[in-house]
Amino acid sequence: MRRAVLLIAVSLFAIALFWGCAGPQPGVVAKVGKYTITAEELNKMMANARFKSYDEELDARKRRVERLAEDKLILLAAYDEGLDKKEELTKQLNRDKENLLLNALYKTQIEEKAGEASEEQVKAAYERKKELLHAKHILVESKELADSIYDMLKNGANFDELAKKYSMDRSNKDRGGDLGDFTTMQMVKEFEDAAYALSPGEFSKPVKTRYGWHIIYLVERKPNPRVKSFEEEKDAIKRTLDNRLKTDMANKFVEDLVNSANIQIKDDAADVILNAYANADEETPKPNQRMPQKEIKLTPEQRAMTLCTYSLGTFTVGQFDSMYQAAPPFRRPKFNSREDIKKFLENSLKKQLLLEKAKQLNIENTDEYKELYRENLERKMIDAYRKDYLYKDVKPTDEEIKAYYDANPDSFMQDEQVKVIEIQVATEDEANKLIERIKKGEDISKLATKYTLRSYAKAKGGDLGFFGERRYPELFKAAKTLKPGELYPKPIPFQGKFSIIKLVEKKEPHIKEFNTVKRIIKNKLRSKMRKEAYEKWLEQAKQKYGYKIYESEIEKTIDKSKYEQKAEE
Repeated sequence: MRRAVLLIAVSLFAIALFWGCAGPQPGVVAKVGKYTITAEELNKMMANARFKSYDEELDARKRRVERLAEDKLILLAAYDEGLDKKEELTKQLNRDKENLLLNALYKTQIEEKAGEASEEQVKAAYERKKELLHAKHILVESKELADSIYDMLKNGANFDELAKKYSMDRSNKDRGGDLGDFTTMQMVKEFEDAAYALSPGEFSKPVKTRYGWHIIYLVERKPNPRVKSFEEEKDAIKRTLDNRLKTDMANKFVEDLVNSANIQIKDDAADVILNAYANADEETPKPNQRMPQKEIKLTPEQRAMTLCTYSLGTFTVGQFDSMYQAAPPFRRPKFNSREDIKKFLENSLKKQLLLEKAKQLNIENTDEYKELYRENLERKMIDAYRKDYLYKDVKPTDEEIKAYYDANPDSFMQDEQVKVIEIQVATEDEANKLIERIKKGEDISKLATKYTLRSYAKAKGGDLGFFGERRYPELFKAAKTLKPGELYPKPIPFQGKFSIIKLVEKKEPHIKEFNTVKRIIKNKLRSKMRKEAYEKWLEQAKQKYGYKIYESEIEKTIDKSKYEQKAEE
């Protein structure tokens, strides 16, 4: 019996010794309880990060692994508390369901099917990247107008003038459609291909992109001074090309959905909308209203009219108006034709059509959706555990806040401040004339209301309030030489303009009042207490669940040769 007990003890000791001395699994950078963090996960998260040295990258990767590992500890504790079954989190997940379905639809129908850029495509893009193109463009909505402009250009019309007159691109139409310099992968593919096919001085035939129809004029081609070696550029180029493949496939997927929806506009309802929106007035935003609304005058009968039929049913004028009012200002077009109405409907119905497609494909039962659901749940669990468990009772008392204030008076010193009336004008001559008028007895505040260029101070008669040297250094230095009520005798050059100032009051350095800094102290103490509480909890959690970071495996995730090559160069 004794021998059997001894053998069991030796066996258990051997097992414990084996596991205790076992090194890291290849490709595992950390182990936290039942969770492992892999090199593949780390590389994916750090894919777009750039560093100056090996040590800098290693330090950043270690910190990232530590953050991930600590989140796993919190997650383990959250599961122990049953937060995965908490009603509030379930409600939040239900609110997120549509977005999760759309993300899973993208993963299954786009991400997994789009493929990757070939080595030949990467090399071709690198060759293009060696050049910078300087181009202009004219962007219009229809092919008919684009063809007409193209004919005008062939007959000698001025490109810049046509861009100013016709282009929809407001960011550059006043500059003759000038886009400045760009290189490969900075424009949509159709635009880029057309631009690279041109020689300086040539303009393209109309080019269709998802933005409309473009006519491109190439100003010049020149070497790109920022292009690096192919080895340094290839990974970034491949990522961009891979993303472009996914984007193109996603756009085609949505376009096919919209086309198959067979949206048919009812002419009589479309005419009601065109008339109502043409005569609508913009309202002043109301309290707590995020954006101004258009006052659309529609009768109940008009709102009930069927605007369109499509594959999922019908859409009324009232639904259209509600959707329009809910859209942010930059997504509210002007409706000049039935085609404008149809385009707005197509964009507005995309989400509904995508969700219906997700339903048809049973996306909710795919592994991709379940994984996204789990990730979303666990992110919310981590946040909830921090809030409701780690930091629930961590807050300083009023006595602790006051004690900190009394013990650290130097931390709450207010530097010397001045209060002035200012008139800001564009030229020194204007400033001198105003100084003479003030010296003759005119009220500086009334003159400021009329003449100052500083818009926020105009309604206050030029009163800038109390400020210190850091805010308006030149004005502060001039004001310090004055006594209250005195006018500075000459214009003060400041911020590319000229200022006239009259000193109202000075405040000597003093300790700020407790009530003005109470919130600052409270936040500071709360941050300190949270940090201390977290560090204490962290040590206990590491002991409870197990926590190991494998630095040797983190080091293996870094390509040292790229830094050795830089050092040689």
